[in-house]
Amino acid sequence: MAQLRTTDRSEREHDGALASAQPAEGVPAGSGSPHAARQSPARRRRLVALRRPVVVVLILGALACLALGVTSVLVVVQRDVSEVLVAPPPEEGADLRVEVSVISVDPVLGEARVRLLPVVLDEQRVESGLVRDGFRLLVNATGGETSHTFAAGQPVQAIEYSVALTGSSVYRYPFDRYEATLIVLASDGVGPDGTPLVAEVSVASSVLSFDLSAQSVDEPLCSLGGCVALEAARPASTVGYAIWFIILVWGLALAGAAVVAMIAWRGVELPLWAYGYLVGVLFALPPLRASLPGSPPPGGLVDFVAFYWAVAVVGLTLLALVWLWVREARHPRT
Repeated sequence: MAQLRTTDRSEREHDGALASAQPAEGVPAGSGSPHAARQSPARRRRLVALRRPVVVVLILGALACLALGVTSVLVVVQRDVSEVLVAPPPEEGADLRVEVSVISVDPVLGEARVRLLPVVLDEQRVESGLVRDGFRLLVNATGGETSHTFAAGQPVQAIEYSVALTGSSVYRYPFDRYEATLIVLASDGVGPDGTPLVAEVSVASSVLSFDLSAQSVDEPLCSLGGCVALEAARPASTVGYAIWFIILVWGLALAGAAVVAMIAWRGVELPLWAYGYLVGVLFALPPLRASLPGSPPPGGLVDFVAFYWAVAVVGLTLLALVWLWVREARHPRT
């Protein structure tokens, strides 16, 4: 009988040990104490509360990018290769119509390239595309020929020249703006002396990297020709992308610095992915800089506002992370 009581007691103790070892319902496996079980739901709610704003920001950012992408596509699709800036004014009894087209704007060289095509309106001055009575065109070319003569027997063909840009500097990219003046005058004959001709001047633009605007200038010098004031500015898409580039490079740099700061402050183990992140960002910044529309030269506003400092922050952060690893390797944990 005593042996049976001893056996029953041992079985009850064994069942109690199994019950205590089994985790309670609703408590995650591995929770070693009721305190940890009470903290787990609270910690989960705190993590959800911290992550919810990030998810909302990502969704709103994706929707904003989608809307901007659709708008950009519509603007690009509707844009023509050649845009008329100044229509030819109706001149009674005009001898020539001069069609001027701005084909390039180079802020580095400080000049705009122009193509000029004269169209003879007086049928007595041209026959079968050949000039019968010679005439001259006078333009304000920079570093080139300012007088172009079309002698009798020559075909009427386009000429190209450059005009000077004034105003801003390319180092203010993407907020640089430029001005230029086009002067086109015509005269009869092929010598230095000649009777002025009445010419209609129209201006168009085939430049896609700049938004150009133009207006005619009323001056006594241009009464028989044309004087046009040009203004060139970066498109809104270029300005927007440059601003996004500044935000992006600073965000990437400060994100890496924040990760290393939390590692040092919290004393957590060094994650291997942090090395790959910093090295990847360090090598990705130059291609991002090179992808800016218009390829601005180094040393501009964008570089001193964001690029140079972002490279410095990422490089110093990477060195700090390596120094932390070396410091911990010298004092291994026991």
